[in-house]
Amino acid sequence: MAKFTLETPTTFDYIVIGIASHEPIYKLCWSINKLFDLTLTLKNNTASNAYHCFWEIYKTEAYLYQNKQEGNILLPEVPHADYLFVVQDHTLLFKEGIIKSLKGNNQVLAVFDIDAKALKSTSNLEL
Repeated sequence: MAKFTLETPTTFDYIVIGIASHEPIYKLCWSINKLFDLTLTLKNNTASNAYHCFWEIYKTEAYLYQNKQEGNILLPEVPHADYLFVVQDHTLLFKEGIIKSLKGNNQVLAVFDIDAKALKSTSNLEL
């Protein structure tokens, strides 16, 4: 008997940026809100500590996740990221602008690009 495997195409219509910071998430959230003129607010009904907003200028959704929480890591593939900034439906040029702006933020120690296609645990992100 033939064996078939059903594969569903996974689309990565979002960018993921890793952030290293010693600040608590609420302070980093305030700083990012001020930097990008956003209104990130705590997202209810999530297992992870997540903030969400609609980015009006770009007509897209933005999220800030706490990657490390109570000994657990949301995306184990990137254990060096304290926080994850996720933006849906945008280009590489847009991503580079975000990274450059975040690097200039004094609350942020390091910023790095994360390849969403290489992640196995993207289902942990409650988009």
